[in-house]
Amino acid sequence: MRQSARAYKYAGCGVYLWHEEAKVNKIRFDQLAEHKEEIEKNFGGELNWEKLDNRRTSRISVKFKRVGLKDKDKWDVLQTKMIDAMIRLEKTFEKHIRQLE
Repeated sequence: MRQSARAYKYAGCGVYLWHEEAKVNKIRFDQLAEHKEEIEKNFGGELNWEKLDNRRTSRISVKFKRVGLKDKDKWDVLQTKMIDAMIRLEKTFEKHIRQLE
């Protein structure tokens, strides 16, 4: 459920809710959203909560703006930030994901 993404203008990583049935993803997103305050506190910052009602998937992510593939001189810093964020996401969401229906 974890994914990292790099784009030309930004980079980020997050938790993607991916089930073949969109309804399941939306239910799971809502279950996680009930714990938004606790999740963001444990993560150590605000996250982007995107239910994406018009798509099958949903996601909860963190983005690093103003840095992306175009910024080769910042790749080391970006990689460190992304690894740190992925570790914190995994620790933060582990118990919540296990409780999803």
